[in-house]
Order: sequence, then C-alpha cells, then structure tokens
Amino acid sequence: MTAERLRRRLEDLADSLGRRDGGSAAADPAPTPDELEFTGPADSKYIRRMATFRAVDALALWGFLAAGRYARCPRGQTLEEEGAPAAAL
Repeated sequence: MTAERLRRRLEDLADSLGRRDGGSAAADPAPTPDELEFTGPADSKYIRRMATFRAVDALALWGFLAAGRYARCPRGQTLEEEGAPAAAL
C-alpha cells in the first residue's frame, strides 16, 4: 500500500516536470560551456543567510567564494543527467 502511494506521488511529480509519453522527463540537452553566462560569485551576505554557511568565518567564506568559477544557467535547464558519467573525470 505504501509503495503504491509513493509510486503515484512520483508519477505526479514526473508529470509536473513535463514527462513525455515515453516516461522520461522533458529536458533539453545539457548546455556546453560556451552557452553558459559566466559571472562573478554571489554576494557573501546572501550566501551567509543559508544555514550551511551561517557559522563560517567571513574571511573563509570570501575565500571559498573567490576560489570558484560561476556561470548562470537558464531556469529549468538540465546541467547533468542523473547517472551520467562525469566529464571531468
């Protein structure tokens, strides 16, 4: 009984994400790096509001944010399919 309810809820979720008739979610191919809009890091004041970063020292948070490379991706765009091998490895 519980598994049936879970299956129905997952099907409802898949439908809300635009599942096609074949059973897979509708998704465009992952964008190439050339298609992404590279940008600077997020404001540390915004990041600090997230529970994960509240206790992080301000200098350490700045170092963490400054060390990364950031890109904006269109809303709803799939970056990496689940189970796909990592391209960086």
